[in-house]
Amino acid sequence: MSTPQKQREIVQKRQTKMHDAQRKYDTQWNIVNIQVPEIRALSLQKEHLTREVATLKLRYEVSLGTIQRHQQRLEESGRPGGNGEFEKNARKELEKEKKKCAHVEDKIKAIAKTIEKAQKNERKAREKLDELHNKLAEAKIQVKIEQGRLLQLADRHRIGQ
Repeated sequence: MSTPQKQREIVQKRQTKMHDAQRKYDTQWNIVNIQVPEIRALSLQKEHLTREVATLKLRYEVSLGTIQRHQQRLEESGRPGGNGEFEKNARKELEKEKKKCAHVEDKIKAIAKTIEKAQKNERKAREKLDELHNKLAEAKIQVKIEQGRLLQLADRHRIGQ
């Protein structure tokens, strides 16, 4: 049978473990709460780039339509066409638009991968947070149990004297 002094030491050890568990839980909570705004910012960036791609594709379609109409007019008039300065410049512009669009689409893919990784990390962090929450709850229960034992021992010790 332990003495009240030994029981106090046990309670202090349990409290130390509980405080350590609380500190780990708080740290993990901060990690999770940092990741949420990062994911939100990446999602907004992806949305912005998606709009930019739509704009670039529209410009590309308009430029392509302009070139096709110009070539059709040349064919209808019976003049040879497709090799003039306008056509060369128009094709260059089309290629530029196509490259810009491909570049932005690559950015979107990279951001999507980053979002997936961040969400995976957040899920892991939340799982760890849940584990730490359970450990913290267990530590709090153990402290309460040991404090109850200490009170019982102190009462017995007082009654016995």
